[in-house]
Amino acid sequence: MENVAQNSVTVNPPRGLFPTKVDEKGRMKVPSEIASYLTTLQAQQVFVTSLDRNTARVYTIPAWNRNVAILTAGDKVAWGKDILFLANEMGQDAEIDGQSRILLPSNLRRLLKLESSQVWLEAYDGVINVYSQAEFEKRQTKAMENLADKLAYMENQGLK
Repeated sequence: MENVAQNSVTVNPPRGLFPTKVDEKGRMKVPSEIASYLTTLQAQQVFVTSLDRNTARVYTIPAWNRNVAILTAGDKVAWGKDILFLANEMGQDAEIDGQSRILLPSNLRRLLKLESSQVWLEAYDGVINVYSQAEFEKRQTKAMENLADKLAYMENQGLK
């Protein structure tokens, strides 16, 4: 998941979580590190949706097309089509404007309570996760549970 190959170019996504804002009109300001990543991927147009109805996702078109191929093949096609239907219900194509903003679909903004709020962005493999402040705090709290045990285990596995 660390690298994306598109047009035979390997692009490393920016590491870390990036705070940003969604304005009252539903435009999400894309931090320069993520905007640069998307530019390198030649991703002027994106697909914005949610698969789990907790986290918004911004997909480059090639990344979304890979998802559609997965969702419409295999032995659980009916499940995939259900997920695709819900993703399309919440989703919409968007463009990154000249001020590095992405307009989030209104029904997605309302469902995830993203209007006029801070969000957190995380990039990987042609996808940008968008966490609301509430979802960010929920995940942070869960990650902190038993942290000493988690860290000790991972250090035993070779984590430095």
